[in-house]
This record gives sequence, structure tokens and C-alpha cells, in this order.
Amino acid sequence: MKKILLIAALLSVIAIGSASAQAVQFRMDANLSVPVYWGYFSTTFGGTYGEVMQFAFVIPEFDAYVQLNMGMFRMGLGFRLFTIILESAAVPDIYFELNIDPIVIRLGCSGGAFMLFGLVSAGPEFGPVIAPDLYVGFKFVEFFRAGIGCTVIMDLNYPDTGVFVPYVNAKLVIALPEQQKAESE
Repeated sequence: MKKILLIAALLSVIAIGSASAQAVQFRMDANLSVPVYWGYFSTTFGGTYGEVMQFAFVIPEFDAYVQLNMGMFRMGLGFRLFTIILESAAVPDIYFELNIDPIVIRLGCSGGAFMLFGLVSAGPEFGPVIAPDLYVGFKFVEFFRAGIGCTVIMDLNYPDTGVFVPYVNAKLVIALPEQQKAESE
């Protein structure tokens, strides 16, 4: 599992690094997500179970990426930092995003490693746990989006079992200006 994640990260870095300097930029996202449902699926233990969340709580999240901007299509490699009251977790992440103005479709995958900060500190820890995430948002302005998504958390050693959490989300996107190529005379 570590080898697969390392190869995927390496290929992403090569793809981003081989792009022209004008297409690469640093991006930060600040998110507020509210889970609306939770459930699990398991073919081993008989199907799917879930229920509507009985109370609302907000999960603050901060993301930082090196992003390859190719107009309608973007991809990035970085990390996500989740905070729940007194504990935070940092997780590596890769994403692919399609911008069909004003709709944004984002497919990401986090996992393979994590670090905990707060009351319990640990890390870095490595393992076969991943969290694919699909998000569809409406872009009100270039830097603000609101939408819905679903994250699935699963252990690759048990691919027929996992937890899924649909959510609503508000997102601030801060993309630093693209690098300008120096023109030689």
C-alpha cells in the first residue's frame, strides 16, 4: 500500500512539475462541512445501514495544495487538516476538479498516512485507510462555493466494508496568482 501511494504521489509531482510554470499555483481552501447522514456498507455483514444525523455539528477544515491549473480542469497534491474540538488530523490528499462555470465537480482521495495534533499526538502513521470524496459545488464568485458531497472511509484490506458520510459544505478558495515565466531577451 505504501508503494502504491508513493508512486501515485511521485507521478503527481512529476505531472505538476513538468507543466509550464504559468499553470502551477499554490491553493488554500477553508471549509466548513456539516454531515447530514452517516452509514456503513458491508457485503460481509449484510448490506447497508445508515440514518440521518440527530444533531448538527460543523467540521472546520483547512487544505493546502500545489495545483496544476489547466483552465476547466485542475489537479492538486497537498494535505487536508481537519479539526474537531480539541483534536486535529492532517492527511495527504490528491484531487481532480472540473470547473463548468458555475458548477464545480471535485473528486479527491485522502489517506495512506496521517498525523494527529491536540490532546492525542501521533504520527506520522501509515496504513491502508483511504477516504475518497466526491463534491459538487456552486461557485457564487471565484473564491466562494457551496455544495454537497460524500466521503467514504475504507480500509483497503477490507474493501467490501466502509463508512460513508454525506455532507453540505461552504468553501473559501484562495489560489495565489499563477507563476509568471521570465521572458529572456
